[in-house]
Amino acid sequence: MKQFICSVLIASCLPGLALAQTWPSKPIRIVVPYPPGGSSDLVPRLIQPRLSTVLGQSWVVENRPGGDAMIGTDIVAKAAPDGYTLLFTTPATHTQVTHMRRNVPYDPLTDFSPITAAVKQSSFVLVHPGLGVNTFNELIDYAKKNPGKLSYGTAGTGSNFHLAGQIIRQATGIDWVHIPYKGGAPTQQALIAGEVPVAIFSNTSATAGLKAGKIKALAVLDRKRLKDWPDVPSINDFLPAFEKPGEWLGFYGPAKLPEAIVGRLRSEIITALKLPDIEAKLAAVGMEVFGNTPQEFAAMIRRDSDLNRKLLAAAGVKPE
Repeated sequence: MKQFICSVLIASCLPGLALAQTWPSKPIRIVVPYPPGGSSDLVPRLIQPRLSTVLGQSWVVENRPGGDAMIGTDIVAKAAPDGYTLLFTTPATHTQVTHMRRNVPYDPLTDFSPITAAVKQSSFVLVHPGLGVNTFNELIDYAKKNPGKLSYGTAGTGSNFHLAGQIIRQATGIDWVHIPYKGGAPTQQALIAGEVPVAIFSNTSATAGLKAGKIKALAVLDRKRLKDWPDVPSINDFLPAFEKPGEWLGFYGPAKLPEAIVGRLRSEIITALKLPDIEAKLAAVGMEVFGNTPQEFAAMIRRDSDLNRKLLAAAGVKPE
């Protein structure tokens, strides 16, 4: 009986082993569920030449925005687990959207194979200079004097930034209107154009606008100031109890992706990210190489999902 069971287990593993031995034999598609130009688009394009060389196949980045990033994410969830369709995304698609949206077409905990959280970043509360506020406290005072008239833009419903805006609303008692966009790049464009007076998005997406003086950062959503922006205070200077999940961006495959392919991908991705020129380019826009194991990444997703659920419940946010 034991011999029979062992034979069945070995046989069940053979297709995956055979696939891993011949992989890759054709181009690898990296789906990014956001538009080009934002922080989520930067990482896979930076390592694209290196990965294409070492894997011997093209590493093709495909932007599929829309549906609060659920469209592109769902493509990967339903793809064959053969290592030729991968996902690079923010925490929004896996730790937040299911708590903020009804009828999410995938299960973030069971429909994917986590590969690695590649990089970490942070985010800012930003304003258009024309709003005439210079500090976070001035922004809150302005919002209280103009209830329901102040809007803030983010990279979409269910994003880290949307969550932060809801927590700020609950903590300060302000009444402001959320305007979702399809990613960090269009959010910054809207803020610069004055389409929205306030926005919350990543330090990576904000760098160009800040350096050009077209937008102003009032607070960084971290407990410590960023070394590249030492004049921007921490949100905890104003809201000591403010808490949010980590802001990482990571790679995934569909569920049941063979462990050998997961391991190879993780190794090559981290090696590419740690090349001096690539690491320097990431650091220049406020990104830090992370690179945890698939098991650590899966545990982090579960932990942050649970934290989001608690934070949103405390803020009185229900799925739409």
